[in-house]
Amino acid sequence: MKKHLLTIMCTLVVSTMSVWADDVTFSPLQYEQLPNMQIPRRGHACFATAAGDIVVVGGHTSSFQLTATAERLHNGEWENISISNPHDGSANVALPDGRFLICGGMGSESGVGQSTVCDIYDPTTNTFSSTGSLNTARAFCAGVATGVENNVLLSGNWYNVDTTFELWDGSSWTAFGNKEVHLNNPFLVSDGQGIVYVFGNKSINGSVLPVTVWKVDTNAKTATIVTETGLEDYDLIHGDYFTVQTTDGDFLLLGVKENITHLLSFNVTTAKVTDLGKLPYAIPVDSYKINYSPGILINHSRSEAYIVGGYQKNDESSFTLVVVNYNLQEGNITAYYDGQLSCSYNYGSYALQPATGNIIFTGGSSTEDYWANFNVVNTCISVKPYSDDTGISNVSASTKTNITYTLDGRRVENPTKGIYIMNGKKVVIK
Repeated sequence: MKKHLLTIMCTLVVSTMSVWADDVTFSPLQYEQLPNMQIPRRGHACFATAAGDIVVVGGHTSSFQLTATAERLHNGEWENISISNPHDGSANVALPDGRFLICGGMGSESGVGQSTVCDIYDPTTNTFSSTGSLNTARAFCAGVATGVENNVLLSGNWYNVDTTFELWDGSSWTAFGNKEVHLNNPFLVSDGQGIVYVFGNKSINGSVLPVTVWKVDTNAKTATIVTETGLEDYDLIHGDYFTVQTTDGDFLLLGVKENITHLLSFNVTTAKVTDLGKLPYAIPVDSYKINYSPGILINHSRSEAYIVGGYQKNDESSFTLVVVNYNLQEGNITAYYDGQLSCSYNYGSYALQPATGNIIFTGGSSTEDYWANFNVVNTCISVKPYSDDTGISNVSASTKTNITYTLDGRRVENPTKGIYIMNGKKVVIK
């Protein structure tokens, strides 16, 4: 399939005094339209297998109806996978043995109630199987592998109690602890040896709370409150179906301070957070504000972190996509964005495909208004969140009209002879 390089962006490096962020390069977004899913989905799970297949699970479809279905994108085609449970707004955990655990979700149509059902997907057999039920019916919860065998710790809820943690031992769930603060979609990070930190600042009905941090020893089944982590200085970006991923023992997450989004690094040894810097506040030219999702993807082979967001143009209802590339070694930031690619950010789900390093976006809503849960799409898009372009020089006048150039952050439709910037590289027009 042909890859489309959209050329309506601009490239700009800004000073530390601007609202964009420190030393940010803005570049065009490259993407490829993949085959549409068989069923429109929102609130679904989406993950990539080690073999590179993309699997989507459950969610709700048009008219806010639960869908107890699953699909796999394999060899360029979507194929059905049998599953009994919808898992709309579930917790989704990659297990150390390569399988995936999907827990809970909405209990009935139109986002009502919670569920206790759990399923395991095995990519080697391409099948789902049921496992032990949760002790508390949960939706918009979160889980993480503890690092001990295939154990998983689960926490959080939506409009239902969140008084305990739940630990999965590979077959059944055990509830323990006594949580006085009930959280919706908390962040869970593990040291890989059974210690898990659980933190968040949104209540089970979505109201903002002071950040609460628990240190949970899943081996001893104990939990204690941790203070002075540095997280209390931020409002954490809250999301519906995304988990935090790690690199080099630290975990990346997003916090907001004075209306600016910061990239944070949480260390599980010190239980302290480090501020890695501001993310772009808006795209250049028209200054549309960027809204970020909490899902951070790590490409270990390239030492890059990808932060997904979107912006809304004027009064238009749909968001268009932004992917921020943060270089983990050098700290460089490149923001890739597009002015036409819609419906891929509006509460869809996405995963990093290991084989290509691309982000696969699936489903979501066609609008961002109240009725968005009823207007669901089945789109599937592959986005390249980095650039291998070495630049173009000595471009002839006959080809210059097919390329968009920028000068001082402004788009140049028909450049005359001179030196311009394209994708952050100097271009010479003869």
